[in-house]
Amino acid sequence: MQNSEQRINFLLRVLFIASVAVCSFVSGYLVFVGPEVPSGWLWLTVAAACALFTSNWLETHAFRYALIVQFCLAITLWGLMVAKAGGAMSSANALQLILVALIYLALPLRQALVTSLPLLAFQLYYVGDLWLETSAHEHQAHYAGMSVSFLLASVILAVVIYLLKHALADQQTELARLREEQLRQEQVIALATATVQMTHELATPLNTLSLWVDEITETGDASQQQVAELAPPLQHMKYLLGDLRRTTQAIYQERAESFKVASILHTLKNQLNLQFPQAHVRWFGLDEHSDKVMYADYSLLPALLNLLRNAIENNSAKEPWVKVHSWIDTSKHQHCWIFTIENEVVSFPEALLQQLGKTAVKSTQGLGIGTLLSHATLERFGGSLAMHYQEPILKQTVSLPLQ
Repeated sequence: MQNSEQRINFLLRVLFIASVAVCSFVSGYLVFVGPEVPSGWLWLTVAAACALFTSNWLETHAFRYALIVQFCLAITLWGLMVAKAGGAMSSANALQLILVALIYLALPLRQALVTSLPLLAFQLYYVGDLWLETSAHEHQAHYAGMSVSFLLASVILAVVIYLLKHALADQQTELARLREEQLRQEQVIALATATVQMTHELATPLNTLSLWVDEITETGDASQQQVAELAPPLQHMKYLLGDLRRTTQAIYQERAESFKVASILHTLKNQLNLQFPQAHVRWFGLDEHSDKVMYADYSLLPALLNLLRNAIENNSAKEPWVKVHSWIDTSKHQHCWIFTIENEVVSFPEALLQQLGKTAVKSTQGLGIGTLLSHATLERFGGSLAMHYQEPILKQTVSLPLQ
């Protein structure tokens, strides 16, 4: 934005310099060939020099409305020059379209409309002066039509430039969004690659531990109670690693399939009971839509489970609780499954809420990587994740399209 203003300021200074040169040339020419001193053009030369000085002063002092003031000076100067050259009868009148283009290119719409009013006033002055000019009575309609044509060309030019400027701004916004999306996808891919590598590295020691437990069980070197305490966590870890392998393969192979909403909910409930048996999770709408189906892959379950895990772990209540609601939104053309998670949080800054799930966010609990991955996964299936905080309740809303 600052660079564009600098370019417009430069162009306006060029126009003022050209105005000084033209007025000086015409004044000198008329002095040389005419019997009288052309005082009008001499005064215009002085006015053009003052406008050039004012333009430099405004840019140096960073005046807030510098562009508007410079445009008004340019319109007034050029309007007087065209009036002196014959007004509507002068072909130089068309040069003022340059100012129209610059005004609508540099200023917002309302400011551009206000700044354009002097142009309209000058054209009306030209036409009025023409009707009072008796010598041009035969061609009054023709010259008046030239002013009307100028106004029509100005309107068309202003509309075209306004539309192009907004189209360019929308394109820049979309490019910025795509660059941000590309950066986030690169982060997600890097995290997924690191996760796969860690999975392979964990598989070997986990298998060693499993063999060690089997050996202890066979030799009887440890009590049955010790073996019983070791076996469930190991089985759970093996299940999680196997689930991670299946999810990774499904992502790389881009293999998706149908999932029932009720099946997803029951799987999430069972996983939470295994990982957080002490958590108070209340489920609403668990069995209300057993026949609804969505299209996804195995990465959906870890994404939803991660959101639930965050709600349980980042809970400020004395007795941590989480509410989970599930229902079908039929208000849209395509029905959606709405999955909301509510938990109590002491405080949640608005700035953090806007960034969470869209980029890595540094906090006391981590970098928000889990939420980032969950958000990216939901977007892959055409879904979305929205977060709202109304003290002291944090609400996460997941929306996923149904088949």
